[in-house]
Amino acid sequence: MQEALPRTNEIRAAIRLLADDDRFVIDSCRRRLLSWGSIAEKELQCAADSDADARARAGARSVLRSMSFDRWAEEFSALAEAWRWP
Repeated sequence: MQEALPRTNEIRAAIRLLADDDRFVIDSCRRRLLSWGSIAEKELQCAADSDADARARAGARSVLRSMSFDRWAEEFSALAEAWRWP
C-alpha cells in the first residue's frame, strides 16, 4: 500500500520537530522529510531561509544538503553507468 502524500502542515510540523531535544524525534523527522523528497523541499527551503528557531533552520539546511547530495550521487551513478566499459 502506497503512503498518502503529506499535507503542508505535516511537513511544517516535521521541520519544527528538527529542533526537538530528543535525538530519536529529530532522526525520525529527518528520515520522514528525506522520504518525502521534493514534496517537502519548498517548505524546507522556507524554513532554512527563515528567522525562526535556529535549530530548526539548521536542521532544514542539513536535510536539504542531504537531498542535494543524494541527487548528485544518483546522477553521478547514472553517468558512470552510461560510460561503463563493455
